[in-house]
Amino acid sequence: MDSSIEDWIDRLIEAFQVYIPTLKEYRRLALCSELSEDDADCLEAIYTMAEQDSLLNFLINEFDRIWGKRIGLLDEQFVEQYKDQQAWLREHLEQTLFEQESRSETQRLLQDQGFYDGPIDGVWGDRSVAAIRQFREEVQRQLTKQGFYQGAIDGEFGQLSVSAVKEFQKSQQLKDDGIPGWQTFSALQSG
Repeated sequence: MDSSIEDWIDRLIEAFQVYIPTLKEYRRLALCSELSEDDADCLEAIYTMAEQDSLLNFLINEFDRIWGKRIGLLDEQFVEQYKDQQAWLREHLEQTLFEQESRSETQRLLQDQGFYDGPIDGVWGDRSVAAIRQFREEVQRQLTKQGFYQGAIDGEFGQLSVSAVKEFQKSQQLKDDGIPGWQTFSALQSG
């Protein structure tokens, strides 16, 4: 096999490894007949992650499709609609690998700011997630300090946080997209 193809396959397998713990937890929760409040919160967090990560969303939908078909909840017409998603996955697998390079760059930037101390490998594991949370908490602290944010310092970037970032960006004549990128973060720090 061509070494470049082997490298591509290795990178693809590595990219999917990131999702295994989340998918196992989703499977456990999805198969419960009744959820505790903690379980419901955990399931909600998984759905929130899936909203922001199209590949995770696809994998969860595939689990639901396979399980639904196995227990007879889905008719054949509904199953046919999922073939479009399978085509999407084949079309976008290479894009996922580019996203891994983007994640490596994000890890590098987080490390430069002191939020991340793990390897620069593009694998979005617990350290990377914790670093993003710390970064978001610092953004919220700076926004609070400068009077743009009155919410909880929790690292969750909901509508209140996004609106505060937009207002700050407008005040600094930055692109007001609500995304706390590095230019916005630098402006917040120099506050």
